[in-house]
Amino acid sequence: SRTTNAPARARSISTSLMASCAIAPHLHLKVPAPRGFTGPAAAIRDALDYDNSHPPNNGQIPTWNETEQKWQPSDFASKHPQLFSIPESAFTNVTQIINGRVPILSYPMPVFDFAWVPYVTGHFKAFGVDLNILDPFKIGAEVRIGDPVNGQLVGRGKGTIAQETTVIPHFSSHGDPDTAVTPDNGTAQINAGQQMTLTVNLVNDGILGAYSFNRADAQLSVLAVPQGL
Repeated sequence: SRTTNAPARARSISTSLMASCAIAPHLHLKVPAPRGFTGPAAAIRDALDYDNSHPPNNGQIPTWNETEQKWQPSDFASKHPQLFSIPESAFTNVTQIINGRVPILSYPMPVFDFAWVPYVTGHFKAFGVDLNILDPFKIGAEVRIGDPVNGQLVGRGKGTIAQETTVIPHFSSHGDPDTAVTPDNGTAQINAGQQMTLTVNLVNDGILGAYSFNRADAQLSVLAVPQGL
């Protein structure tokens, strides 16, 4: 067996003649491939199509941002319903209301990095008397997102003679009876990264009267339900 090296000008090539005979020689050539161009970064955070302006937090994964045309760290792995509550301290006491719509809550909701629809439930108590017969009357509520008066309706509570109002998810109205939420129609949808305010208005579901609201024991719970893809 013998090994020979190539001339100095081609040191990168070597041969090795293994034990063999003249009829069937075994010749091994060692030819390293030429060095290629520098490839893309091995680290994801150094890649040209990755936005590292906000370093990732524990548990985040890369997701595609169509607008920026780059990958970004995201809580996509946590894209599941998330619950938060609105305490009674966020409500506002009001007195001597004469009919009409009266706001008792304006609350900036948390911002999520996925599109979602609020699923609102809760309860509170408003009390008053009918101006004609001095009997308890029915004070209900509406929950809206965005504009306090014309924003999308997301919850409704009908007034009862017990003067306790229970709020449940509700999206349609007499003026727009066909409104409904589906997984991809965009109704009541709050987009990823969008700040949205939730408003609760008292609504007289009975006849003309004067009433008051005390925030004691008032509470709302909101389930952020991921929407779309």
